[in-house]
Amino acid sequence: MTLPVTLPVTVPGTLPVTAAVAPAVPVGVERRRTARKDTVRRRLRRLVLGVVALMLMSLLVGLFALQIATGNVSKLAAGYGPASDAASDALTYMLDAETGIRGYQLSGDPADLQPYLRSEPKIIPTLDSIATLLHGVGYHDLDRALGSERAAAAQWLQTVVDPVVLGGRPAFSAARDALGIRLLDEFRRQNAVVLSTLRAERSSIRSDLQRFRDAMRIVVVVVTLVAVGVGSYLGVRIAASISGPLERLWDTTNGLRAGDLSARTEVSSGPVEVRDVAAEVDRLGEQVQAHNAAQLAAAALRDRVQALSESLHLGVDAGTLAQGLVMGLGAVFGADRVRLHTFDDNRAPGLTVEWHAPRLAGTAEDGDVDAAAMRALANRLWSGAGLIAIADLDVEQVPGAFARLAEQARERGTRAALLAAVGEGASAFGVLSLSFAGRPHAWTAVELSLVRQLCAELAQRLVQGHVMSRQQELITQLRELDEAKTALVSTVSHELRTPLTSIAGYLELVLDGEAGAVGDEARDMLTVVERNVVRLRTLIEDLLTQSRIEAGRLRVTVTRIDLREVVSDVIAALAPIADSREVALVADVPAAADLHVEGDLRQLEQALTNLVANAVKFTPEQGRVSVHGFVAEDRAVLEVSDTGIGIPAEELPRLFERFYRASNAASAEIPGTGLGLSIVQQIVQAHGGQLAVESTVGAGTTFRIRLPAVTPVPVG
Repeated sequence: MTLPVTLPVTVPGTLPVTAAVAPAVPVGVERRRTARKDTVRRRLRRLVLGVVALMLMSLLVGLFALQIATGNVSKLAAGYGPASDAASDALTYMLDAETGIRGYQLSGDPADLQPYLRSEPKIIPTLDSIATLLHGVGYHDLDRALGSERAAAAQWLQTVVDPVVLGGRPAFSAARDALGIRLLDEFRRQNAVVLSTLRAERSSIRSDLQRFRDAMRIVVVVVTLVAVGVGSYLGVRIAASISGPLERLWDTTNGLRAGDLSARTEVSSGPVEVRDVAAEVDRLGEQVQAHNAAQLAAAALRDRVQALSESLHLGVDAGTLAQGLVMGLGAVFGADRVRLHTFDDNRAPGLTVEWHAPRLAGTAEDGDVDAAAMRALANRLWSGAGLIAIADLDVEQVPGAFARLAEQARERGTRAALLAAVGEGASAFGVLSLSFAGRPHAWTAVELSLVRQLCAELAQRLVQGHVMSRQQELITQLRELDEAKTALVSTVSHELRTPLTSIAGYLELVLDGEAGAVGDEARDMLTVVERNVVRLRTLIEDLLTQSRIEAGRLRVTVTRIDLREVVSDVIAALAPIADSREVALVADVPAAADLHVEGDLRQLEQALTNLVANAVKFTPEQGRVSVHGFVAEDRAVLEVSDTGIGIPAEELPRLFERFYRASNAASAEIPGTGLGLSIVQQIVQAHGGQLAVESTVGAGTTFRIRLPAVTPVPVG
């Protein structure tokens, strides 16, 4: 950007006036034109053109040198080098061929001809390739020597070798042998001439390249020094013309950088570009000063909004949260009225909260607008920009959908207003409004962004709070239902156990013959009844135990227990059931095993009974169930193994869940409740132990109880 220049002209005896220069006196105009032309750009252009000319000169010299060097290198790479290698190869082939012929002549063994057979096809083509390579680089001085070499090789092959190879080892001929020696000597002599000539040519080219390289190095150094000298001279001239104004400009920019926004630059001297830049720096300083003030105000606003946002914590009811928000917005934005209204919605509670300045009445801004219309306006905002802001209701045109609200606001003296949607997902569930009474307000982009941010956080907190409230209600209801279920199970189990005990007692008396003799058929029937009574009693005991576990009333009465006795009692109690199913039930507990633990005897018996009863139930006829006891790593271990149907591997993680039954057990219609293993795990864990399972479908299952072992008390 350039600045207009006016030249003051002073006439003696008059006031200074701006001269209107006539075309006949173009001195001032010419001076201004000259000043405008004297630019840094022109000076830099001269500098660049001079340097470019020197660079072009250096480039041309380099290209010339490169062309010469490339030609010589090409002769070496494409002619002399390969030709020299081919000459050496031709000599090698001739020597190999001679070796093969002489060996064959001496031994008569065709195998000795192999060196000749490998080399003979290559001799003449190799000699021809030497001439081709040298002709390719324009060298013909060796044509005579190459011709003699080729002729000697061809004559030797024809007159000396062919009779030996094709004639089936003819008789020795002194004349042919002498001719062969003479031809080979001629070949070697001509080959030596070719090799020595090629080596001399290669050495000469290398020497020329070295001399040319040294000369070009001197030329490049001279051209570079000239370029540096000219560039330095022009650079010093340009620096001298602009360094002073640039230093003043630098001082001004340093002042601006240090925070002195009042720093300004002298723009009356220096090249035109420097003066233009100085003027722009002055304008930039003014803009930065204004921008910094705006940034400070925006930062302060963000800090206040951040503090307000942090105050919207979960754990308080929605009404308290909303009241704190509207009061905080009024203080942060300096508004005269702030109002939050949420509709009846399953995502958030419905509420209406308003704050207003003490000097204003607390009438609602949308009191005459029905809820359906307000919801429609909120959804319209939600599907668009999210909010609408009017800086001055007396001046700006309000969209038709919001005309009714705008008219009501004007009637109450509102000049500026903002309406924002509060929502989540695809629709809004509330609106937030801020208004200024009797004064306009220019809404900034920062304010609008912060309002959107607060609306989003408010919606999230309201939705989360509402969800947590509903979840808490559901949890309370579920807890009450679970407690009622547990009480019902406990009551029913107690009520069933009393008559079942009576039935079991009378059934035992009948089977013992206390009521008279019992026939075999009737005894079998009564035995089935007895077995089902035991099964029902076990089920009731499991239900009672599970209800105590759920109610937290499972108590462990600690005594010192010998697990060998527990195993013996359980095996004795379940042996009749195993016999009736034709399943072998055995115990493998060494007498020397120290299986003493501390725990509740009845509970441990119940846990082992459940495992052994399950093993018997899921083992087919002729199967086997064994209980093995041993001590490992200060742990008393009981293993219950069977040869039953097994458990699918993918179902093992859920095996100890309440009421869970394996799929193969359900499909086989084997009765059960799915409580036994869950109870066993609870009892074992209550005793500080671990319960593990290993199973293979169709092969069987092994349950392993590990309990902390204790040292038994010595007798006496």
